[in-house]
Amino acid sequence: MVNQGKITKTHTCRILRKNKQIAKDLILSHLKKFKSEVAEIKQGEECGICFENFDDFQPGDLIQSFDYKDQKKGKQYK
Repeated sequence: MVNQGKITKTHTCRILRKNKQIAKDLILSHLKKFKSEVAEIKQGEECGICFENFDDFQPGDLIQSFDYKDQKKGKQYK
């Protein structure tokens, strides 16, 4: 579930486990809502998510997503 902000297909992501970064600069390969591929998931919505070159998820992992373009403007999405 997206707890804050939004996740879009163009965002770059990182994975935090126990407050330590375990993966960074991840590229989304799939973002799904139910069985449909979508471009964006908003706060409060559940989704399915897959990354290129990462599949080592564990319970409690936190995914942070961001857009480098927005980050330059001072915005940050989680």
